[in-house]
Amino acid sequence: MHTRRLFYLPAAMLVAAAGLSGADVSGKWKAEFTSPDGAQRTATFTFKADGAKVAAGRKKADEVLCAMCHGGGFVGQNEIPRVAGQHYAYVKKQLLDFKARHRTNDAGNMTSVATTLSEDDIENLAQFIANLQ
Repeated sequence: MHTRRLFYLPAAMLVAAAGLSGADVSGKWKAEFTSPDGAQRTATFTFKADGAKVAAGRKKADEVLCAMCHGGGFVGQNEIPRVAGQHYAYVKKQLLDFKARHRTNDAGNMTSVATTLSEDDIENLAQFIANLQ
């Protein structure tokens, strides 16, 4: 199980705010993400990876050649982002958005790959990537 402390960043806020109205987000932000003095607080996210899904995700990552762009250890290179250790929910959402063509990248590589992935593949890849250090 990985426990991380971090400052809220826009990507984490998007996951936290999914399905909320603007007023809900404003109230939730003030109540949960700031301290009484108005300063941002840190948060702890706990993720417990499923070993079988991590193994299946590793196999799928090798199959679709993720490391060719994201680099060994998924640490990123040039304009390709680091994904190792990214939050599970964020990785899953991004892969689903690439698959549904709600998100694209400049070369379209992620959309091309994601459209070939099943829901199980996406779940497994998200588990694998979130479990990387």
